[in-house]
Formats: sequence, C-alpha cells, structure tokens
Amino acid sequence: QEAAVDADRVYLAAIDKFDAMLSKSNTYAPEALYRWGSALQQRSQLRSRNNKEKIRLLEQAKSLFEDVLYVEGNNKMVREALSSCISELNYHGRWLQ
Repeated sequence: QEAAVDADRVYLAAIDKFDAMLSKSNTYAPEALYRWGSALQQRSQLRSRNNKEKIRLLEQAKSLFEDVLYVEGNNKMVREALSSCISELNYHGRWLQ
C-alpha cells in the first residue's frame, strides 16, 4: 500500500511537469499529451479493478490520446495506446455495473 502511494506521487509530479511544459510551448504538445495519457493509464494500474478512480484515470487517458490523434491521425503508437485504454475501460467498466 505504501509503495502504491509513493508511485502515485511520482505520477502526479510527472503530470504536473507535462502540464507546465504544455503551457510554455505547443511544439511538443502531441508527445507531451501522449506521455501524459500514458502516465494516467499506468497510474490507473495502482487502483483495484472495481475502483471508480481507475475508470476516471482511464477516461482521462483516453481523452488525451484522442486529442493527439486529432492532430496526428496517423500516429500508430497513439492509436495502439488508445485501443489498449478502450479495452481496459470495457473490461473494468463491466465490474462496476
């Protein structure tokens, strides 16, 4: 449990850094949004499968991946991340119903 709390702090710090970087320049925005989404998706793994916070994190990650694809529609890496995120949402969403 303590390791999960520490890992959560690391993910939150990374998200803050990505957010700060985006506010300074849009040059690397797609890459930053992808990494931010990946951090959220990984952070969701710290939650139990029937946790609503897990679903919220996955939905945020999905939204960020979709934002990247709006700008870079042919980005295979982001398409795969989005597909993975949607699969997780479908799987975990069933447990909350």
